[in-house]
Amino acid sequence: RTVSPRNSGSAPVASIELSGVGTITDASVCADLISLLLNDATYESSGSLSAKQSLLIELDNGLVYQFTVKNDKIASCGTWSCPEFFEAFEAACE
Repeated sequence: RTVSPRNSGSAPVASIELSGVGTITDASVCADLISLLLNDATYESSGSLSAKQSLLIELDNGLVYQFTVKNDKIASCGTWSCPEFFEAFEAACE
């Protein structure tokens, strides 16, 4: 069975929270940040990270994805690097 996205390929993101930095709820900014992750993140390894910071991505249906964050790396199922995302997130919180 194939499941199609509701918004023609764009993620229905309600908010993005980076612990210790802030929360973004503007739909346009969330879409831009997700686009950065999808287009610019580079796969680093299949390992995990030990860190105290987290990234929460909440979809408009209430489902929340939680990632571990250390410096400019994001981990869940493998580790990905995307400094551009963190720079843009911090700028959006200012």
